[in-house]
Amino acid sequence: MFAARVAGIAVATLAPWIAAPGAAQAQAALDEVVITATRHDTPALEVPASASVVDAEAVGLRAPARGGDLLRDVPNVYARGVTLGGSFPGTAQAAISMRGVPRGMRTLVLVDGMPVNNALSGAIDVASIPVSDIERVEVVRGPMSALYGGHAMGGVINYITVIPDEPVSELRFGLGNMGQHRYGLVLRRRFDPQGWGFSLSWHRRDSDGYPDSDWVVATAAPGAGAPGVTGAVPTRGRDGSPAWLLGYKGERPWHTSQLGISADRPLAGGGRIRAGATLSSYEVGPAPPLSFMRNAAGESLLAGTADVSGGNRVRFAETSFAIPTPSGEQDLRLYGQWTQPLEGSREFRTSLSYLRHDFDYLMPDFARANLSGGPGLFVEQPDHRYDMDANWRFPVATDWFAIVGVAASRSELDRRENTVANWRDEGSVTGVATLGRGSMTGASAYAQAEWFATPALTAYLGLRYDRYRTRGRVAQATDPAFDIGYADRSFDAWSPKAALSWRVSPGVSLRASYGTGFRAPSLFDLYSRYASPSAIAGVAQVNEAAPDLEAEHIEAIEVGADVAFGRASQWSVTLYSQRLTDLIHRRTVSPVLTRTVNAAEARIDGIEASLLWRPEAPAWRGFALTAALGHQFRYEITDNPAEPETVGRRLTDVPRTVASVGFEYRRDRFAGLLAWRYTSAVFGSGDDMNLNTARGVYGVYDAHARIDLRASWQLTGRIELGLAIDNLTDRRWFEFYRQPGRSVMLETVLRF
Repeated sequence: MFAARVAGIAVATLAPWIAAPGAAQAQAALDEVVITATRHDTPALEVPASASVVDAEAVGLRAPARGGDLLRDVPNVYARGVTLGGSFPGTAQAAISMRGVPRGMRTLVLVDGMPVNNALSGAIDVASIPVSDIERVEVVRGPMSALYGGHAMGGVINYITVIPDEPVSELRFGLGNMGQHRYGLVLRRRFDPQGWGFSLSWHRRDSDGYPDSDWVVATAAPGAGAPGVTGAVPTRGRDGSPAWLLGYKGERPWHTSQLGISADRPLAGGGRIRAGATLSSYEVGPAPPLSFMRNAAGESLLAGTADVSGGNRVRFAETSFAIPTPSGEQDLRLYGQWTQPLEGSREFRTSLSYLRHDFDYLMPDFARANLSGGPGLFVEQPDHRYDMDANWRFPVATDWFAIVGVAASRSELDRRENTVANWRDEGSVTGVATLGRGSMTGASAYAQAEWFATPALTAYLGLRYDRYRTRGRVAQATDPAFDIGYADRSFDAWSPKAALSWRVSPGVSLRASYGTGFRAPSLFDLYSRYASPSAIAGVAQVNEAAPDLEAEHIEAIEVGADVAFGRASQWSVTLYSQRLTDLIHRRTVSPVLTRTVNAAEARIDGIEASLLWRPEAPAWRGFALTAALGHQFRYEITDNPAEPETVGRRLTDVPRTVASVGFEYRRDRFAGLLAWRYTSAVFGSGDDMNLNTARGVYGVYDAHARIDLRASWQLTGRIELGLAIDNLTDRRWFEFYRQPGRSVMLETVLRF
């Protein structure tokens, strides 16, 4: 039913464009856009999926920025944590979801075709992908499990880095508000056209943070006898209940740096080898807190029991004002890649990569510690992943091509919560409070055939088999003490894919596809038991390990169209329907207990569209209009016999709507972009019952619109000025934490 409705809408919409004037010229231009995230080079109008490319011009237009910023205008991509300070002020990791599929290890992110999602949560360190190293970004939406395995349920994002064919030497320096500083050095050389090329890049970015990001919020209870205070501000909890804002935890100054080294060499016959290493780090430091509460003598209060308003008492401790994540985070990535064309249109590709992600932080014991020190926890959670892939593309017959490949992977997690005598000193470890350790080994084989049935019609058939084995151990030293080693478990699945691409005319392409996906539960889902401070009450909230989780599956169908018109202009529309079974989600059992569980079924139906329009009139030369939309008609749990009360609840960490409109201008030495971006409200992780309906309060995810500005001016052949203004109108909203207001960065690039 849905597919029939989708097809009818697509045909009706396209009818006026089938023979549109100028389509041939636009088609020729767009055929130059090549998608490599499909495992081999494919012209954009022939990709049997909804795909977007952020090309080199668009990348340059969005600088100065971080790698995650380049996804803001891509249809139906929700990227939380790509601005100042990451997804929250204690991490550089970004949470990315596509097409309403919840975040986590469901959207695969690649750099030059190699995965960079960490093994802990599936998040991505956007700070480790500097824009100056990116040539373009490719995004293919929808399940791509037949080619890429289970982590590609929502789609694939592939960052393509620059090959050092042209010599580049540049220094970057930037200044902005909120104490922002950024520095960069880029060197690229190829000493012989057929010899080795080398690339070196180093980037650092600092910020003083902003004081009102992290709030201290408490609920009040009726009672007499407490001393009266002034300064507490009435607010609401996430569920709309009355609460009081007592102060801020501090500015959270942060520093991020990235170092990348790579080598590249062309080979005989058009082959190429690449290898390199990147090291990125992110640090967040503590800052003095600010209490709003004053006693009768006008003194600031950081602890005690106080009457904030005529018999409304609140209790608070110094640790309520502590930042629980003065943290350190590091990513080390090593990789190698070999591509070799062979005789008869054959091609061989293989890659190896290793990613180590370290994330640690200190947290006080809220009952016994104070701001200066005292007992607490030092949390360490290093994780590793190893990936190998090899595939061959070859002709089967005159009008048949095939790709066959094998892949292997291994992930490891060793998460420890260590007790410390002084939560300000990670060296004061006294023992292990909880331990979560696990490993996952995967092996895969896949094949995809392309049948060029006619010059205009291409069919794709793909099939992949994945098998994963996991083992783990969970231990706790405190009451109730336990140490459990879990037996090996295995998860396996077949993931088919079928698609059609029909070039109706030179500038019009219709497509339809059906595919399935599969994701084994992550090591963090299975074997991590952890406690975190509550956002409202300051009490510990425990998340239990879930060693009995089942794998989740997705089944998706889509139809869409891509239309080229005018001079390199294009619009695209896609309708899709997705069914998830055994969806893994976080369930709130009580205010102090959450559990990761499987839901029986969820549905996601939606639409995505994009527009690129370049006016042909000479007076409008250099102008371009871009627009993007992603909207979920439906995104909810539809069946869950074990917990029927969750049926009808919207999926967490997913917005109903993301949209953007941008105006670009390029002329001579000047380029500029003015973009409006909108994201609807989101129910956060753990809010499976959709209870947090309050808006504009700490701990929720508000609907918000923002306007961003980018401009660059090439002063000379060697000097370029760049200006970035995020949130031009200085709007404020919450994505759990209060987001910064207007952010300004002025950057100078010196080429030598």
